[in-house]
This record gives sequence, C-alpha cells and structure tokens, in this order.
Amino acid sequence: MDVRPRFVLFGDSLSQRAFEPGGWGAALQDRYARKADVVNRGYSGYNTRWASYVLPKVFPLVSSIPSPALVTIFFGTNDAALADQDKAKYHVPLDEYKHNILLMIRHVQDSSLPAPALVTIFFGANDAALPDKLSASQHVPIPEYKHRLSEFVQHLTQLSKKTRVVLIAPPPVDIPGRKRYATEAYGAGDEWEPERTNEHTGLYAAACREVGEATGVSIVDLWTIFQQDDNWAEYLNDGLHFTEKGSAVVFKHVLAAIEKLPGQPSLAFDDLPWDYPIHSDVDHKDPKRTFEEWEARKTGV
Repeated sequence: MDVRPRFVLFGDSLSQRAFEPGGWGAALQDRYARKADVVNRGYSGYNTRWASYVLPKVFPLVSSIPSPALVTIFFGTNDAALADQDKAKYHVPLDEYKHNILLMIRHVQDSSLPAPALVTIFFGANDAALPDKLSASQHVPIPEYKHRLSEFVQHLTQLSKKTRVVLIAPPPVDIPGRKRYATEAYGAGDEWEPERTNEHTGLYAAACREVGEATGVSIVDLWTIFQQDDNWAEYLNDGLHFTEKGSAVVFKHVLAAIEKLPGQPSLAFDDLPWDYPIHSDVDHKDPKRTFEEWEARKTGV
C-alpha cells in the first residue's frame, strides 16, 4: 500500500504535549507536511511499566491482525449479461466494470494500516520519580526500566524490517523550577521536597543510552544535550515539561536523528516523495487525467 509513512511519537506527557503550540511534535509534522503523518501516542503520567500494557495495542504485530494473506476477486459473469436480454438487470458496461474492479483492488490493498516508518520511544521522566516521595507511584527501578525499553525496541522492530526506532532519553530536572511550580499549583511551603532530582534522572538517561547502544537504535540524549547550555532551565516551564524554546531544541535533535537514520527507504525530508502531484504538475485543462495517471503509478495498475 502506497500511503504516507507514519511517524509515531510513543511516550509520556513529553510526547502527549508535543502538539501544543510551539511543541516539538507540531514542528515535526510541519516539517514533514504532505510527506509523512506524525501520530501522537503520548500518555501523560505513564512510566514504562504501564506503557508495556499499551504497546501491543498501539503497535499490534502483523501476526495478531486477522488480515487475509490472499484475496481473490472473481466477478464478470453477471456483469457480462447482454444489455437487451432477460438478464439485462445484471449488465454492467465494460468501462464501469473495469472501474469497479480497480476500486476493489485498491480497497483490498488499503484494508490494513502499514507498520509505522518511525517510532520515537520517549520514557523515563516518570520512571525516574523518587521511590519515597510524592510521585512514588510512578517510580520504576532502573533494571526494570532498561528491560522494558529493550522489550519496546524488540517489539517495534518486529513490526516491519523498515520500521526505524529512535530512543529519546529524559531531559534534566530543574529543581528551582519544580519548586516554583509546586508553590503556584498547590501552595507548597518550605517543607516541600522534590519528587525528582536531576542526578537521579541522569541515571535513567544513562540507562536509556545503554539500551540504545545494546539494541543498535538511534538515541537522542536530552539530559546531556540540554545541559550543554548554561541556561538550560529556560527549556523547562515547570522544571520538567518543555517551553517553546525547549521544544525547539528537541525538534532540532530529533530531526537530525531522523535525517541520519540508516536503512532504506531514507526518511530524510528531501528523500520522501510528495503525497499527490504538486499543483504545478496538474494539467489544468485535464486534471482528471493527471490524477488518474498518478493513481495508476501508485497502484501499478
């Protein structure tokens, strides 16, 4: 089936909120407009343990989808009834018959959604919650976090030989920003203690890097990337989630990772075809012919 490739953003709130105004997912969709569809599968508050129950539903393996391996299309005996005889009501003119058969072929070919061309896996911010603080319910120990990330990669690479994966490590945590948020959101006082720390989150970022290296998938290490800027706290609006400035950095590095992905077909913007003819290629005197020829090339019919 020849449709736009899908890029799926799978993660926690840092993915769910990626389509906010100025968000990194919105920027990615804007960049790939008319070339790829960027699909949001972010689940706010989720850790890798909870996401493991969602993964097979969001990304079902081909073997679990009851789609046919073969379809036979066998019509024509009745369509061929003579137009002026007893069975005239069954008659279908030859041009319409051919048109209907083509529609059936295309429908069968398009009856199942292809595997995504790209999946970003972006978890860790919640897994890294401290086990004895306010967000303890979200905490996942590092060994389990690594195991589940590895399982995610293994599952996604089974979808198709052409599915590429990019792991995104969690960003750093700005403690002053978290405290300001806690004070403004629910009146936290001097007794407030952080539910996450930058140092602890750094351990999860390192674990994410290790999984990427072990599985051979691309990695965008936001924990390290952000802290290369002395003013990295400006990238986070509450010490955890992205400002527009932070999203711009995420977009820049995710796009760079996509552009460099190995394998074919290339997912670089310049290498992907436009979906349907660009307007300057449409024959304004006979637009129907332009689109019929385009569809014929796509389907090979």
